[in-house]
Amino acid sequence: MRKLNHLAGAAVAVLATLAISSPALAAEADKSTGADQLQIKPILDARLRYEAVDQGALDADAFTLRLRAGAEAKLGKLSILAEGEGTAALVNHYNAFPFPIADSQRRPQYGVVSDPRTSSSTGCSFSTSRRTSA
Repeated sequence: MRKLNHLAGAAVAVLATLAISSPALAAEADKSTGADQLQIKPILDARLRYEAVDQGALDADAFTLRLRAGAEAKLGKLSILAEGEGTAALVNHYNAFPFPIADSQRRPQYGVVSDPRTSSSTGCSFSTSRRTSA
């Protein structure tokens, strides 16, 4: 029964990843818009990963999804980019840390798969560009 639940969860995660990361979301802004109109370009990168470990008495099943998302906004010469990333454990029957640490992701009853749950803001940047006249 446990394996069936994992397979159902894996199927849902795969379908969700495919739906979210469609090329339409990453399409560039319409080229016909004026240079002084606000243009917003979404950024989306998803990685679905499964790893199984068989270390004698220590087995592990890790099914994780890493998502990097953000947006770039342009208005005239000004450009702003903001993005963040995170890793979610869809199946967390694994030990994320091979060393002693006080964390709920340390599960010594399982084998080690070094893919801990995380979330962070990876950056925000501002830039300007010079326009040259033709």
